Amino acid sequence: MNFFRFLISKIFFINLFAALFLLATLSWVVLQFLSSYTLHGETITVPELRGYQAEELDQILNQKGFRYIIVDSVYDSKSKPGIVIDQEPKADLQVKEQRMLYLTINTKTPPKVKMPDLIDFSLRQAIAIIESAGLVVGNLKYIPDIAHNAVLSQEFKGMKIEPGKEIFRGSSIDLVLGKGVSDEMVLLPNLLNLTYAEAIEALFASSLNLGSVIKDETVKDSTQARVYKQIPQFSSESMINMGSPVDIFITQSPEK
Repeated sequence: MNFFRFLISKIFFINLFAALFLLATLSWVVLQFLSSYTLHGETITVPELRGYQAEELDQILNQKGFRYIIVDSVYDSKSKPGIVIDQEPKADLQVKEQRMLYLTINTKTPPKVKMPDLIDFSLRQAIAIIESAGLVVGNLKYIPDIAHNAVLSQEFKGMKIEPGKEIFRGSSIDLVLGKGVSDEMVLLPNLLNLTYAEAIEALFASSLNLGSVIKDETVKDSTQARVYKQIPQFSSESMINMGSPVDIFITQSPEK
């Protein structure tokens, strides 16, 4: 009976309201603390970091409220050494301040690969082997030999290079090839409107060398450019000495 009287007494209601007020106050304080600690509702935009040198990252990211870690380094011959080539999260995403960014950079020193043995392979086979090894086909030199279009010697920086020797990936390998027993002539390919890579492939397929590469003012990325002029000029019956250089003019303008 006394308990029920207490439940309807003035003292009970005063204590109840005091407890509820204290609970509400504590809840508000906790929520404010959590909101401040987690920056609830506040986000910042992830900047585009691809193309920046690793040495520039501290200044850029500290000012913007980010942390970062370089998680990997790879070799990309088409990108400048030491730059960021990938990032997580991606640019323009909204994240909390002090978010960790995970970056991949292009290594400044290319990895080394072993020089393959190209002797006695055909030109087509040698090109495939060179490219699969991460190397680049350089100049083609033809000398009189019965082994037509077969590799007689492989050279690096003007010197013969033995199979198995380690060189930097992306290095240029020159090939000495047999041209048969006569001064053989080959058809001049039509390079107009081919991409830069397609033009090189067409020249090698015709046993010719790439001469000068002349870029117009629109070329920012050679891999995206196309040929708008070649010297010697193409005609349906044009013949040229095997191993001769062909100059190409490239552009990224759709109007040429």
